[in-house]
Amino acid sequence: MPDFAKPFIVECDASSHGFGAVLVQEGHPVAFFSRPIATRHRALAAYERELIGLVQAVRHWRPYLWGRHFIVRTDHYSLKYLLDQRLATIPQHHWVGKLLGFDFSVEYRSGATNVVADALSRCDTEEGELLAISAPRFDFISRLRHAQALDPSLVAIHDEVRAGTRAAPWAVTDGMVTFDGRLYIPAASPWYTLHSYFHFPTMRRLVQDFVRACATCQRFKSEHLHPAGLLHPLPVPSVVWEDIALDFVEALPRVHGKTVILSVVDRFSKYCHFIPLAHPYTAESVAQAFFTDIVRLHGVPRSIVSDRDPVFTSAFWRELMRLMGTKLHMSSAFHPQSDGQTEAANRVIVMYLRCFTGDRPRHWLRWLPWAEYTYNTAYQSSLRDTPFRVVYGRAPPSIRSYEPGETRVEAVAQEMEARDAFLADVRYRLEQAQAVQKRHCDRAHRMVSYQVGDWALLRLRQRAAASLPRTVTGKLKPRYVGPYRVSELINDVAVRLELPPGARLHDVFHVGVLKKFVGAPPTSPPVLPPILDGAVVPDPARVVRARLARGVRQVLVQWRGEPAASATWEDYDDFRDQHPAFQLEDELVFEEGRDVMYGRPYVRRGRARDVRRARERAKHAQEASGANPSG
Repeated sequence: MPDFAKPFIVECDASSHGFGAVLVQEGHPVAFFSRPIATRHRALAAYERELIGLVQAVRHWRPYLWGRHFIVRTDHYSLKYLLDQRLATIPQHHWVGKLLGFDFSVEYRSGATNVVADALSRCDTEEGELLAISAPRFDFISRLRHAQALDPSLVAIHDEVRAGTRAAPWAVTDGMVTFDGRLYIPAASPWYTLHSYFHFPTMRRLVQDFVRACATCQRFKSEHLHPAGLLHPLPVPSVVWEDIALDFVEALPRVHGKTVILSVVDRFSKYCHFIPLAHPYTAESVAQAFFTDIVRLHGVPRSIVSDRDPVFTSAFWRELMRLMGTKLHMSSAFHPQSDGQTEAANRVIVMYLRCFTGDRPRHWLRWLPWAEYTYNTAYQSSLRDTPFRVVYGRAPPSIRSYEPGETRVEAVAQEMEARDAFLADVRYRLEQAQAVQKRHCDRAHRMVSYQVGDWALLRLRQRAAASLPRTVTGKLKPRYVGPYRVSELINDVAVRLELPPGARLHDVFHVGVLKKFVGAPPTSPPVLPPILDGAVVPDPARVVRARLARGVRQVLVQWRGEPAASATWEDYDDFRDQHPAFQLEDELVFEEGRDVMYGRPYVRRGRARDVRRARERAKHAQEASGANPSG
């Protein structure tokens, strides 16, 4: 029962479903309050919802609170300054005005401790009833006691402890041998343990096969072997600018709106073009840059090698290349080494820009043409020449001032024969370099072969910058998922897997990310964890703060199992769509008394006048109907 001689405390909270509050006195609840939120209030910012919940709780317990001082506790930090801050909108004046006459102070309480009011503000989705409670019974202790009685070594230890010849920390507790208070289990391999009691032909091989077929061990244990799959080089082209490779260099300082470089590499001559782009780029903008800087100079390529960037996998890009007669060769999932040539070019161009710009990184766009010239005129060990000479058949012109007096005239036939012989020599050098590369790579790799119908486990790479539904994270997550059935052999180092329906993942994988599954296969393929653009997505732990960046609402998300420095800015609307179950309004932190959520803009002009006129018309209509009932 309430004691009106003692102070009251109102603990309140609000969510996207409703309002909740509890009236407390000396740590004991006196009354509870819960009410669903109105539809018109769902779109309000968290600050306004929390304010409405506070007002409704105070008005609900008016008989208890009127005429005496009480305390209001809320997990919304901005409301701590409710009585001191300036009221900026008409709704704030409306709701705060309902508190006039009450004597109270507002205290902040963290959401982790405000559990009662938080639970009252939630929507109860439980539909079943608790009819019975059952708990599992484990017979491990009884089986272990029985096993210790059959183990000769433990029987000897048991007797020594009883006789006093084996001192602490050895002991016998409840009939079982313990060491330092823990149950003692002797260290022995499964084969050694079985060999102590049994013997039958091929016993060691059968035990090894049984352990090798353990599904849990295969999914969670690491492999200590050379990476699977020998090097499978792409065919060496025969003509310059007929087979090219594409990739992007991102996260550069913004200069005139440019933050991305499109790297285009001729696979035969190693000649490169580096095209600056603005972010975000689309398949249409990349295609326009490709036609302007590549097709205009070198014509339409026969094939393009790239990774599985969303631009290159889009329907627009695929259809455009099909109409041009260009074949697309994309890397398999989780294996960017297939596009290693552009990856190497990206590393070199970034190194050049870093050296050119020094402590002025925002000058990279100015020095990009010189970096491209330096790259194309540099000696390539695989070519044993420069890319410029391979493409144009001559050495690059000197940057020094021209010195007249040296001219040479050759016959056209001799020039063309020399050109063809030079290109053939370049192709021979490329094949030699490729053979050397394959020989060095194969030393650290092993040959693995699959057949159609085999089952394989899939190793997923770490997440990209991304954000999505729940999955196991951290040190204890499984190393592999699956297994999945091999449905097709693409080549010696790539296979196609039968993934579960709805998997947003390319189904061709390099054997380096697979591991053969041993044992009985499952009846149906296991469900993949949440994946976005080929990466396992993490679980959001909390939202640190929010901001308005170029008109876009964003939240700073800290991911579960990641350090605070790995928090990323995500678009607010996309985050809500990807994580509908995440209580975003409860995780936001408010600083300096300012609401960081952004509600719908309040339109003041004309709104009150329209409402007043509508009320007057309704009043006149009601009076007219009352004066003339027959009408």
